[in-house]
Amino acid sequence: MSNMKVKVGSKGMVIALIIGAILLGGGGGYLLWRVNQPKTVAPTESEASVPKMCRRCKKNCNIPKTSDGQCNPMSYDGKENVGCTNTTCCKWDDTEEYPCGVSKYHITYNAGDGGTVTNAGKNEVNPGGSIGSEAKPNTGYIFKQWSDGKTTAMRTDSNVQADATYTATFEAIKIEKFTLKYTAGTGGSIVGNATQTVEKGKDGTSVEAKADTNYKFDKWSDNKVTTATRTDTNVQANITVKAEFKISCGDNICDPWEDVNNCPTDCEGCGDGKCIPPENAITCPRDCPVTCGDGICSEGEDKTNCPADCGSAATTVPDTGIFDNSKHTMIFGAVILVIGLAWTWISTLPKKAYVFVSSTSDNIREKKEKNIRDNRRSRLERRIK
Repeated sequence: MSNMKVKVGSKGMVIALIIGAILLGGGGGYLLWRVNQPKTVAPTESEASVPKMCRRCKKNCNIPKTSDGQCNPMSYDGKENVGCTNTTCCKWDDTEEYPCGVSKYHITYNAGDGGTVTNAGKNEVNPGGSIGSEAKPNTGYIFKQWSDGKTTAMRTDSNVQADATYTATFEAIKIEKFTLKYTAGTGGSIVGNATQTVEKGKDGTSVEAKADTNYKFDKWSDNKVTTATRTDTNVQANITVKAEFKISCGDNICDPWEDVNNCPTDCEGCGDGKCIPPENAITCPRDCPVTCGDGICSEGEDKTNCPADCGSAATTVPDTGIFDNSKHTMIFGAVILVIGLAWTWISTLPKKAYVFVSSTSDNIREKKEKNIRDNRRSRLERRIK
């Protein structure tokens, strides 16, 4: 009985080994076969990211499909193309590749600081389609470029085959600015903004050169403005200018802030309420107030508010010399003319004297020579006789 068990066990082991060998051989062969099949080879990471490409019509979708809705051999379906239908096909030369299953792409246009873009945001585009955008800068900015390097503000993206994002960048316009600086010399100060920053072509604000006591405004150092108040307009460069003042007392003008006590040199006699020559509106304004029509273009008068005094024939200073009226001018001119004529005649006297002396000498010499000849002739005649 024990011998029978051993025999049975030996057979079972043999059978098991045979079955195992068959299974191992079959499994190994199957795996080897599967590995060598191209469609079942595991893709690499880079291959897995490449979309499967299909082919479709891009033009000339004019080949009818068969009765069962299929394209003839060597023709392709055009149902996903503009102008094509589900019932037409096209030839190979009129086809293009596209990622299978992609029906729309997205083109996004963004604007950076300082501007806007048309078709802003995400836009759906058919594969192979086109779309465009224009970058528009805000005031004070200029368009610089798109993020892909294009430098034209208007762009068109054609034959779209992938999603893309483009951003327009802008930069601020550099505005040239200038500095206006006003200073005051001895005897005064500047009223207003003495240091100003002004954009090119813009205007500055008004400033005034205010004189201290016993001083008065004389001029600006650039001699471009004659009044104490000035406003520089249409600024094209930096301006640095100084207000100059002069001592009021001693200029023979009794200014309103002067009197006989603080400036007797200018105000002696001025201030008695009588406008007595040589006082006038300039030398003594308190006694001789400015009056349009007095023949003097006084301070505060001009061609606009007092043409009678400040016109082309008006005087800006009181009569003080021989040229203040036409009579004196004519007399002076006549005197000059007489002096000129006299000098012209006098300048010819030396020449005339020389000619006279020369002529006289020649006559004397000729007369002497004639006498010598006559004496010789007389002596000769006496000898002959």
